[in-house]
Amino acid sequence: MKEFYTDKGVRVVINPAPTRMAKQLKQVILKQLRKHDIEIGDSKSISDMLNYFRKNSSQFINLLKNVWIDLETDDDFERIVSACVEKCTFDGIGITDDLFDNKEEAKEYYMQIRYDCVIETLKPFFKRTLGELSVPLNTKDDSQE
Repeated sequence: MKEFYTDKGVRVVINPAPTRMAKQLKQVILKQLRKHDIEIGDSKSISDMLNYFRKNSSQFINLLKNVWIDLETDDDFERIVSACVEKCTFDGIGITDDLFDNKEEAKEYYMQIRYDCVIETLKPFFKRTLGELSVPLNTKDDSQE
């Protein structure tokens, strides 16, 4: 769970969506990522890959822009993110499209709420995997020495 307060002091609570929804969200995002040729150079670890992206930042920023646009215009992504966001609250009220129609202030936080919900929903599923991938892939097995 994550929470923040709006400029007017309204409490926004971001709850992770249930596992079923998280799996659907992950699938939609991965399908969009697969459409892009993601160049990672000769990276052998997450650290190498991040360094490659730093050295090629304009290429990486362009990739992020394209993936973001593809996601935001994908009907499946819209459907699943909207369902995930319904688990969150704005001033104690469940977040639905009606909330954004009825509370003008909520509209200012529309993208932040969606983004935070996606991150909070997927973060637990990737935390361990990303940690394991940060170990260089070319390490020697101790039994070979």
